[in-house]
Amino acid sequence: MALEFVDIRTIWDSVKVGLEQVSKDISCDWRVEDVYADCIYKKAQILTDPERTTSGFIVLRSEPIPHSNDIKMLIWIAFDPVENSLEFYGDELEQLAKNTGHTQIEFLTPHRGLWSSAEANGYHLNWAVLNKKL
Repeated sequence: MALEFVDIRTIWDSVKVGLEQVSKDISCDWRVEDVYADCIYKKAQILTDPERTTSGFIVLRSEPIPHSNDIKMLIWIAFDPVENSLEFYGDELEQLAKNTGHTQIEFLTPHRGLWSSAEANGYHLNWAVLNKKL
């Protein structure tokens, strides 16, 4: 089966567990409730593939590209206990981006292993974000 848009309210119990895991892994500055609210108020969309995994999901946002009329599809949060999600869903996400008027796909990750996997799938490492918590 393919990725499908879902109402976060219908899968919240499983999504919340994944969001908490991502938040713990990367020490993010968002709260799980922020993601819920953004999905409810249509600032973000959530996709799942229940035939592949019942706990995996992707949260997308549309973001303007500075100094341009174009928009990028931001893979804001992704959680999948099944490995190789980028390879598995890459073509589908690209087609979704094109079909919805996006000219780029972007995601941020602290996982160095995903950098090389992404580059092997046509992504370019444009910059690294360095952060020091004080």
